[in-house]
Amino acid sequence: MHVARRRLESNRILHCQFLVQLTFLRSSRGDWKSASDTLADGLKSATELGNVLPAEMRCLLAYLQGVIYQGTGDLQKALSSFQRPELALPPQNTITAQIDVCRDTAILAALDSVLILRDPRQPQTHRMDGILESVQPFCVSSSSKYIQAAYNLVRAAIHPDQEASIKRKEYLQYAFKAATAITNNQITCIALSYMSWKIFSGVIGAQAEKSSWASRAMAQKAGNGLWVSVADNLLANTLDREGKTQQAMQIRNEALKNAATLPEALTRYKMMAVEI
Repeated sequence: MHVARRRLESNRILHCQFLVQLTFLRSSRGDWKSASDTLADGLKSATELGNVLPAEMRCLLAYLQGVIYQGTGDLQKALSSFQRPELALPPQNTITAQIDVCRDTAILAALDSVLILRDPRQPQTHRMDGILESVQPFCVSSSSKYIQAAYNLVRAAIHPDQEASIKRKEYLQYAFKAATAITNNQITCIALSYMSWKIFSGVIGAQAEKSSWASRAMAQKAGNGLWVSVADNLLANTLDREGKTQQAMQIRNEALKNAATLPEALTRYKMMAVEI
């Protein structure tokens, strides 16, 4: 009976882990309805397992709740999820293994929180600097290129406009280099889109157009509807500046078509280059 019980628990944990991975996959595609349904099944499975559920699974489930809220535009609920006890960063002097799921998930939750709080309209925007300061040592010392790519992307996004753009370009280059090394299409897509929007905005020339085309190609490869719409709109703006009106109109219509599939809370970004 003891062996049979342990085998059953192992199978149920494996099933829960499968649901977590499937939720991540659907979230990366922006399929929020399916991701939400799968997460609900995962949370139900976690409740049934109770204390048997590994701590790493609890961290991932909490993080996924925040990801889905953020992806569908419910930023306050996303912040609440990212600030749950399961996603608290460990003390800086704590010695952890090189691969620590809970620590790395907490790092990502902190970085996501910074992206939300960078908007001055957020009630808790004053907390952004404190969160960034607390997570920075973990990111700088991390050997994970996933963490490096995400951290440098966030640093580029929050870099003050009044400061020299050279530093922002450095952050983007670091993020792009780390993302391409691990073949992370989504971070590569976001980095290229941000580069097109922030660095080549208003620029006329082959380099600006090449950057916009690359951003669009990577967005389509990543398969995320939001970033496909953003990249299409950025490319359309670039083509307009080049005088390629007909081509720009065609791609802008595609951007509108993609934007129509986004969650309702994101519709206000339909024709905007959305800041990450």
